[in-house]
Amino acid sequence: MLFCFTSEKKGVTLIALVITIIILLILAGISIATLTGENGLLTKANNAKVETVKKSAEEKVKIAVAGSFGTDGKFDLNDLNTNLRQVEGLTDILYNDISIFEDNKIENLPINVVVNGYYKVTVKASNKKQQIVL
Repeated sequence: MLFCFTSEKKGVTLIALVITIIILLILAGISIATLTGENGLLTKANNAKVETVKKSAEEKVKIAVAGSFGTDGKFDLNDLNTNLRQVEGLTDILYNDISIFEDNKIENLPINVVVNGYYKVTVKASNKKQQIVL
């Protein structure tokens, strides 16, 4: 009788393990590059947040200006002064780069309204209409 022993070893070879690790490292590198970097998801999310806050500040000032027109369609600086004081996050009101925030009186346009510390919105008169320029 002849007995033939064959050895069947089951398992992962070292080469397969190395290839798997290399593929995982490549995928990790791609994922990290997608998240970070100049054009990554985190940068885009941060830019979107900044832009949202900026547009929100502009919208608050626009609403204050729109509320400053009377029923006769005329613009009232006293109403503008009152409405701007109610803007959430209002930091300063500047006329010719001089703060008039403490004076409680807007007498002339253009003015710069500073919201949340660094978002500056300019309110100026143009063609007998009030415009908002950022």
